[in-house]
Amino acid sequence: MRKALLLYFLTATAMAGEAQLTWTQPTQNTDGSAIPASGTGRLTGNRVAWGTCTGTAPNYTFGTQAGQQVFTVPTTAYTVPNLASGTWCFRAYASTTYGESGPSGVAAKVIAPPMPNPPSGLVVADGIAYTILKREDRFVMLPVGTVPAGTACDTSQAVNGYYVVPREAVTWTGTVKPVVVVAQCS
Repeated sequence: MRKALLLYFLTATAMAGEAQLTWTQPTQNTDGSAIPASGTGRLTGNRVAWGTCTGTAPNYTFGTQAGQQVFTVPTTAYTVPNLASGTWCFRAYASTTYGESGPSGVAAKVIAPPMPNPPSGLVVADGIAYTILKREDRFVMLPVGTVPAGTACDTSQAVNGYYVVPREAVTWTGTVKPVVVVAQCS
């Protein structure tokens, strides 16, 4: 009598909302005998299941199954799409002409919730335009001009609460006209 297949390796990686799974096909049965390359007892496919996790990292266990996908040999990768935010567990099974193995070890992936859009409408508050200079032991903010209150600030570029403002909005007070100008915005 043949025994079930050995468990195989499963990993989970990828961007939020999906998990890219890869695995290594088993080469032996649980009794140590080789899985033949052809004929009776050969490897025929895999089944990957995903669902909730129980326990805590790194010792997650598979909870309630939410989905599965069946593959034929030689497939060793699959991307699970459309995963909601939360912690997902994955496991896989191998099949031969004799039947299906027990489950592999569990792999887990945390799908982060979507991040909010940045605030909009950030505008210059105090009107002083600065450039930032590096000195030997510190950074110095050097005033270089003024910016009209209400000038739009670039929310994607900030330094300690100061945001990049358009150079064309600056009224320069000297000869220094740096490429990057910041102002206090609100």
